[in-house]
Amino acid sequence: MADFHFLNPEWLLLIIPVVVMLSLSQFKKSNSSAWQKVIEPQLLQHLLQSHNATGKPWLKLLSMAAALIAIVALANPVWDKKPESVFQTPRALVLVLDLSASMNAADLAPSRLVRARLKIRDILERSIEGQTGLVVFAGDAFSVAPLTRDNETITSQLRVLEPRIMPVQGSRVDLGLEEAGKLLDQAGIPAGDILVIADGFQNTQTEIITRELHEQGHRLSFMGVGTPEGAPISNGHGGVIRDRNNTPVLAHLEEDRFQKLADAGGGRYVRIALNNSDIDYLLGMPALNHDKQLTEMLAEQNRWKQSGPYITLLLLPLAALAFRR
Repeated sequence: MADFHFLNPEWLLLIIPVVVMLSLSQFKKSNSSAWQKVIEPQLLQHLLQSHNATGKPWLKLLSMAAALIAIVALANPVWDKKPESVFQTPRALVLVLDLSASMNAADLAPSRLVRARLKIRDILERSIEGQTGLVVFAGDAFSVAPLTRDNETITSQLRVLEPRIMPVQGSRVDLGLEEAGKLLDQAGIPAGDILVIADGFQNTQTEIITRELHEQGHRLSFMGVGTPEGAPISNGHGGVIRDRNNTPVLAHLEEDRFQKLADAGGGRYVRIALNNSDIDYLLGMPALNHDKQLTEMLAEQNRWKQSGPYITLLLLPLAALAFRR
């Protein structure tokens, strides 16, 4: 009973007028008794209705009791929970973020990475249904957040995602895709969306992994971060990365390669935009169906046992007594 509370406590305010009415009734009764002390009983019976004539004081008490029971029932007291089965659509989105050194390039101000993190924040604000997960990659890949309905958890971790946290540098999109596939498998999602936010990739296995995941039922889309013209890559110490000839290395956005991957993955490709047109384009895809039908997962939630409907049953014997008057 430590969890006892009312689901609709505002109904308890109705007790106030009930108490007022009861007080007025008692005051009227006391007033009648006072007149009996100063007026002859033979005369008083013509001036005041006798208590027995109106009657039935038990009927007033019955009415008051019924009113109080009804008010408590409307307030709906609860103190225990019960498991309840509900159906939820397993809509899932895994975001795969590039943390390679080239994401420090500044052809998008203030940098590609900052813009990518802001875009993920915007996506999370729009993704209010289903579950979302986050994977990061460079020369290796790992999960930052498993599939969850709590987007705030993912948002809170975005600001610490920097290339320097990655143990190995590179652009292994294929490893990021493998990690995303594992998250979907672990969550039992037969058909999920994977969105890669990156500025390039270097491994020939990427297209193979993309096709395999799509054949499993998933849909893969890609958001390119950067410009085709490219920009030097910051080394994190105020300078830029240079090749053997001491020439600054430029990171170009190769959109044709990303478009080819999107075609292989059954999704879409879009270049990151200042507004939300890119998100509108990606989220505008129809919901994934599994085996041509909307798949539902049986989930279990704990809900409060509502006692209000059962309390109203106490009104039945009171109503029966009232009809017998």
